Amino acid sequence: MTRLQIQQEASRLHNPQLAERTGNVFKLWEDGEVTMEKSGLGVSGRTLFPICPPCGENIGMPVVTENGHSYAMLEADDAERLSDAMTILLD
Repeated sequence: MTRLQIQQEASRLHNPQLAERTGNVFKLWEDGEVTMEKSGLGVSGRTLFPICPPCGENIGMPVVTENGHSYAMLEADDAERLSDAMTILLD
């Protein structure tokens, strides 16, 4: 996948409603890192658990935080797939 394809796919799959369901929510960050946190009230204010390490590739994601980082809220398998695609860009 190209940078543009990864960005478009992340935007297409981004689903903020995932935060409302019971369980966990997965975020793909602009550097390829995937994190998991408990969903529900208070999401984005809870501890982030790393699932996939950052790869160093920076691709803008649909949600930009106050400190300039960006992420997409995705299903776990989509987050890991796109993180892997970002890592391949560096090879």
